[in-house]
Amino acid sequence: MKKKLIIAVLLVCALVLPLLAACDNTPATSPTPSSGGTPSTSPTGPAEPTPAKVTLWSSGGDNCRVTWEALIADFAKTDAGKYYTIDLEFIVSGTGVVTLTDRVGAAIEAGQTNTDFDLLDVGEDSLGNYTAATAGGTLEEIFLKLDTSKLSNFDKLVSDYGTENQGYGVPYRATAVVLAYNKDTVTNVPTTFDEVLDWVKANPGRVAYTVPEGGGGGRNFAMTAVYKFLPDDAIKSGDASNIDKWEQGWQLLTELHPYFYRSGGKIVYPGTDTATLELLGNKEIDMCSSWADQLLSQVQGGTMPKALTVTTVSPGFGGSLVGLSATTIGHAATDENVLAACYAFMDYTLSVDAQNILVGTMAAMPVVDTATLSANVGELFGAADLTNFRIFTIGDLNTQFKLLWNEKIAPLCETVKPVG
Repeated sequence: MKKKLIIAVLLVCALVLPLLAACDNTPATSPTPSSGGTPSTSPTGPAEPTPAKVTLWSSGGDNCRVTWEALIADFAKTDAGKYYTIDLEFIVSGTGVVTLTDRVGAAIEAGQTNTDFDLLDVGEDSLGNYTAATAGGTLEEIFLKLDTSKLSNFDKLVSDYGTENQGYGVPYRATAVVLAYNKDTVTNVPTTFDEVLDWVKANPGRVAYTVPEGGGGGRNFAMTAVYKFLPDDAIKSGDASNIDKWEQGWQLLTELHPYFYRSGGKIVYPGTDTATLELLGNKEIDMCSSWADQLLSQVQGGTMPKALTVTTVSPGFGGSLVGLSATTIGHAATDENVLAACYAFMDYTLSVDAQNILVGTMAAMPVVDTATLSANVGELFGAADLTNFRIFTIGDLNTQFKLLWNEKIAPLCETVKPVG
């Protein structure tokens, strides 16, 4: 009898215990939240990113500051912006304060870490300035190597950094020197640099370029003339022996000298790019080399005539991709949440909304397919090929070039009479 009772109890347990287990929905172990800003999966869905703050450093003119403020405000409206805050530290160029490059360089030289230099606004052609500011430090020692697979918009880029700089920043806009002209007076628009030179000779006094030390617009015109006679890869070299190869270019600029803009019976090279554009706006000249965004932002704003537009020539003048780089001494180097926030903001700058803001506020050259952007982009940039520019990375030769132009070309203003 006792044996039958035991068997009956065991049968009841076998039936009841599985039912009790089925009513218990608690997992044996709880999932561990992922580190950084990447959401982790859980039984109730993805976990929210951990809030983080990024300090973005930039410098330039007031139009740059206004643009960053617009971008940051728009980013705050996105899903990522609910968790990540971007604080802007802006240094106005030409105010006599310590430059961003020197500030970062001094911090690295002093061995500082965990600074607020989280994200820097850096032109690709300026990356080398940071290595120079750190007594020859390498890019790897200054900037974090980025994983572009974390950027959902990265595939939208139509132009990326050169091989030597890839991974140390994500470009969000381009800036380039272009051929600016008055479309009411220039009907046979040059498409090559040689055609530009022919136009100069055929139209004495109607073309100007800035003194090389006074602005990139003029410097790039003169450099394109001088490097016309050097191998293509020379624009990527700081080899001092190239100076000896500039002579043929100086001879070309000397030959062209009498055909440029004149005033008071003398050839005049304007002292700044702004002064050169004023000549174009006042119809004292018909053509000049200019930074695209400098001219087009003024046309957009109504301070320059609508008749002024731009085009690119081949080979292209100099330019640069401008991007965002995270530093090894910023919080992103040690805090995965801050790094995730940096990636989120970088990714946002490649979005259609951000690219439209960049074009609309500062006439920046977009780095994504213009067909995806607002309709006015094509109208603004006219016939310009937005990918047709070259990046001159010649280091200290920049200084030598400006000095030699002052020595070889500037004195001609007093000794050579204008043609025509």
